[in-house]
Amino acid sequence: MDTGGARRTRRFVIFAVVVIFVLTVGSCITLPHDPSEDPDLPVAHVAASDAPSGSGVEVTTLDCDWTYWSSANGAETHLSVEQVESYEFSIDEIPSVTAGTDGRVSVSFDQTPADVTARCWSEKDIEAWNALPRRVPLIGPLVSLAQGATDLPAEEDASVELNADGTARLRVESGYRYELVASFDEGWAEYVFTVA
Repeated sequence: MDTGGARRTRRFVIFAVVVIFVLTVGSCITLPHDPSEDPDLPVAHVAASDAPSGSGVEVTTLDCDWTYWSSANGAETHLSVEQVESYEFSIDEIPSVTAGTDGRVSVSFDQTPADVTARCWSEKDIEAWNALPRRVPLIGPLVSLAQGATDLPAEEDASVELNADGTARLRVESGYRYELVASFDEGWAEYVFTVA
């Protein structure tokens, strides 16, 4: 019996399985895309409604669906970025703003939006939801189902007033995370911030 040939075959099979595993895992890993580096994406400036001009926080786009002219390839380019849901970001990863004395913030954009919508979540609900063990690869969903932890953080609509100059105003509450979706001629862009 040729044991050398069997060993080579076994080593080859083990090597092939390891390569397939590494390629499979590698294909599942996606590097985060920072759309703020892409051209033509408007930045939002969020400030307390009674704050002096220019004193707000700059909020870059997290997710977007955008069409723009690319000088690099001389053609119209489509960019679609959808990372994770707004409530999945760590509170340290998003800007924090303070409301004005009237409980409102003012949001201006580098371009004039056609429409702005908003929704919000309690940071306490987000913290509790993120503490659940569902993020464990492969077994996380099973643990979540076993614990009955399939509910997402409770989402609330937030009313937005869009002025003729493209400035949006909304009433906010401390301890809440807000997601704004602004529509422009080129597409839509999403902005997320929390209120201290």
